[in-house]
Amino acid sequence: MKILIAEDDHNTVLLYQYIFSEDDVHVCIDGEDFMMHYDDSYDVLIVDIKMPVKDGYDVISFLEGLNNTIPVVVITACIAYVTPDELSKLGDVLIIRKPVLTSTLRERIVKYIN
Repeated sequence: MKILIAEDDHNTVLLYQYIFSEDDVHVCIDGEDFMMHYDDSYDVLIVDIKMPVKDGYDVISFLEGLNNTIPVVVITACIAYVTPDELSKLGDVLIIRKPVLTSTLRERIVKYIN
């Protein structure tokens, strides 16, 4: 599986690298970096909401503007603070709350994209 990840927290990046060690993973440190590395060769896009420079909402808007067809997974600790209006801006995405259960994260994502 080829994965593009936007995540600014170093510990979470290490966790993702461990969970997806069998996959082809490219990690971006913020939404702007993600936008520069995005192309249609990925199988899934993983995005955090709260990031510096460009946040997850900016990334989702960017993807909508490109008519993205790649499955998007939002993994965030901030979901409890997100309003219904903000949630509707995310569109058709799988939302997973942090902290994530490492034993099932990859399985949940594979199930979502298939």
